[in-house]
Amino acid sequence: MLKKSLSFSLIFVIFFISYQYGVNLLKNSHSISYSVGEKEVFKIDEDYVKNSNNDYYLIKVTNKDNKEFVFDVNNIFNKQKQIVENVSTYEENGWYCISLIFSNKRLSSAPLCEKGGTVFSYNYVKNNLKLEDFVSKLPNFECNKEFINESETSNNGNSSIMINRGYLDDNEIMVLYNYKNLKVLSNETGIDITFSNEDNYKNTLGRRVGNYYIIPKYTSSASLKEYIKFDYDSSIKTIVSFKTDLSKQSTFVNGVYNDKLYLFDKSTLTQYEIDPDSESVVITGNKDNDAFAVINGEETSISVYEMNEKNLTFTFDNDMYKNIKHDSIIIYDSFAIYTFNGNIYKVYSKYINNPILLLNEPAAKEIKANNDSIFYIKDDTLFKYNKFGNFIIAKSNEFRYNYENVYDVYQKN
Repeated sequence: MLKKSLSFSLIFVIFFISYQYGVNLLKNSHSISYSVGEKEVFKIDEDYVKNSNNDYYLIKVTNKDNKEFVFDVNNIFNKQKQIVENVSTYEENGWYCISLIFSNKRLSSAPLCEKGGTVFSYNYVKNNLKLEDFVSKLPNFECNKEFINESETSNNGNSSIMINRGYLDDNEIMVLYNYKNLKVLSNETGIDITFSNEDNYKNTLGRRVGNYYIIPKYTSSASLKEYIKFDYDSSIKTIVSFKTDLSKQSTFVNGVYNDKLYLFDKSTLTQYEIDPDSESVVITGNKDNDAFAVINGEETSISVYEMNEKNLTFTFDNDMYKNIKHDSIIIYDSFAIYTFNGNIYKVYSKYINNPILLLNEPAAKEIKANNDSIFYIKDDTLFKYNKFGNFIIAKSNEFRYNYENVYDVYQKN
């Protein structure tokens, strides 16, 4: 009888653990609030977000003086709730910094620091504030990470490019445009995909569409007959027919929408929709039918004559960020990166009033984001900036002259 009871209990425990694991596996989000701390109590608003592009925690911390800090934390917690156990603080000359101490003690976060109502990233202030003593007392401080700096140089005709792949994260894939080929880089490998038999100085038609990078296959012909599809997730390259000829000189990109690429051929007044998943190429506008367009985030139709005259490209809704003063802005699913007076900021759509000043870099061009990193080009150098530092990913003198759309960054699933 005792054996039966023990067996039943064991089965129940196994079932319960399996059930909890299954629930966590299927969980897509949660939003909870709680408090931590004894001498100073902090309110924690914790959101777990899981979708096709993101798997992270967004955590807002509010102290007794109603100062607010927003942290973006990678999911290493098996989607658990109440991942913050405590908050560690640092104060000096009007500066107030906080770091999160996580419940599993596996790491503590990079600090955010506030002064005069502005919140600054750790790397913006760490040298001026001398935070070494503060962070040395944090358990398993997450910024104590070493990178492999092994540069390599390759030549392409009269140009050369130096690359540091070791600064790319695990599963982070970068595509660099190099006139005749695409350099596909991870922190372990680098491969070249040749798309042309002659130099093409500007990348006018190459784009990432979902988990694919698409670029036409260029030949000596004036027409484009095929495109190359590179699958970031599988690293498989496929050549696909356009099923009709497009003009090399007269075709431009309307935009990417719903994981489809829209091209417009001015020579024939024809718009094409390319679905790399199904490899279909469909005419979506011509002299007899209006073309498809996205204006301020709204789907609409527009005559091909107007599209041709305006060289129309899709525009997306930025009303959520309209009250933020900015010189430029790049909008992603749950956040935006924007510049103002030479500064680069990050702000989350849920916490629109809590921007984080990342760095001051008036000369930054071609800014993009991936996970909690931003990338930008300055002079001849492509940089990656995050809580670990500001790293050189690539150097090429050609970046001084041709920098638009010369790279793309993707996080593999």
